Amino acid sequence: MLIIRIQDIMLGILVAMILVHRYVPVDISSLWQYLLVGLVYFVARFASVYVRKYVPFVVLCWGVCEVIIVLLQKWHWISSNHSWFEVTGTFGNPGPLGGFLGILCAGVINVICRRKKLYDIRTLVWILIGILLMYGVIISGSRSGLLAALTGFFVLFVRRIVSLIHKRRMKRVVVECFSTFMILSTVSVILYCLKPDSADGRLLVWLNTLLLILDNPIWGWGTGGWTANYMLYQADFFASYPQSPFIMLADNVAYPYNEILHIGAEHGLLGMALFIWFVVESFRVRPSNCLSESLRISFWAFIVFSLFSYSFDVFQLTAMFAFLAASLELRPVFYIRIPSYIRKVSFLIVITILPCISVHFYGLYKKAWHDPELFPYFQYNPEIMYMYSQMETVPDSMRSDILNRTSFLCPDSEIYCMLGDENMEKGNFDKSETYYRKASNMVPSKITPRYKLFRLYISRGDTILAVSLGRIVLSLKPKVESTKTLRMKGEIKDFLQDSIELK
Repeated sequence: MLIIRIQDIMLGILVAMILVHRYVPVDISSLWQYLLVGLVYFVARFASVYVRKYVPFVVLCWGVCEVIIVLLQKWHWISSNHSWFEVTGTFGNPGPLGGFLGILCAGVINVICRRKKLYDIRTLVWILIGILLMYGVIISGSRSGLLAALTGFFVLFVRRIVSLIHKRRMKRVVVECFSTFMILSTVSVILYCLKPDSADGRLLVWLNTLLLILDNPIWGWGTGGWTANYMLYQADFFASYPQSPFIMLADNVAYPYNEILHIGAEHGLLGMALFIWFVVESFRVRPSNCLSESLRISFWAFIVFSLFSYSFDVFQLTAMFAFLAASLELRPVFYIRIPSYIRKVSFLIVITILPCISVHFYGLYKKAWHDPELFPYFQYNPEIMYMYSQMETVPDSMRSDILNRTSFLCPDSEIYCMLGDENMEKGNFDKSETYYRKASNMVPSKITPRYKLFRLYISRGDTILAVSLGRIVLSLKPKVESTKTLRMKGEIKDFLQDSIELK
């Protein structure tokens, strides 16, 4: 008997929207991710009860291994995966790492609180795992990951309040609610004060993402539409509001830092409604055991983390979502009678073929990072195309196509400056000016685009425009004063001084 649940239907519709309703065509290098995520969901959803029982513990062991790797990176026994950060685990940076550990920690907290014997050996093991996971979250520095971990404590609080209400102990309810409110307020202030510029910068990202949604509210831009359009919207925003307080907070942005808004931008209000409905459904069925309840809490922690991060742009976290979504106990919609032997054979075929196909495409994906000649096959992968645009070994015959493709997939101020440079070399001054202006509006605090525009005016003989723009550049205060910015400002000062002397 195959049970089809409401979640299966909703996720099926969302996946169909992601694959069919696209702004950017499907890139073959990303197929390995789609296939493996689908495999994770299939195993967690349709495997035997015995297999599904032990899969959560495999994921938990993965989390413990991540903490061990973090400790080794902290002690400088192994290197991290990012030159800017001391610890990353197996992730690209500490943000997703903290989210992953925080999601697991939320579920472990529930298991610990459900244990009846405090000094039982199993309870002590769970406590040790919880401490390790929380340590990993803290050391990662991920505020969103910490919020995900605190989801476990929040669920316990709600459960206690409901219990007190049933016992009609209203004074106790008021006291504990007030205390919790004060604690949450204090934690929120502390988390904000740790990185206030980062928090305020995300407000800018969310604001422009809302503008994207408003321009295509029903169906959205399609998969890949947010990345392809966001920086253009940010440029238009600063062009319209040149005195905005967000100017010093703006930067090149690759993620919306809110998956609900991300879905809304790419698949409209319909996609948002489907996803929110799916989340709401997780509240409607009471878990049958402690393991199911812990998995549900981890799912909620994932949603909390996704409100402030980019979960679906990280393969490990997307796989985690597939596992948690498949593990939820939700309402069955209908049943399909399939003979046992057919189900077993189908299961074996799927878990055999999908990994093989995924390995093939993953090999192509890894090869693409080192071989620009594969450009035609990976021209719709923003990550790979951006990397090609920065490579000095790319043949000159391909550079123009790569830059144009990258500017379509994931435009930012650096790409637009490179396009401006290319057109300037060809003598297309008007196009070059357009690109430089757009780049300067994308990130107004960056000096380089305005400096390049300044050089363009000099080359074109527009001394008045060059002088006017030079004064503006000198008045700018970059986030970080570097040797490069000092050199550019020094050149502009010399030009302005010469202009004054000529007069």
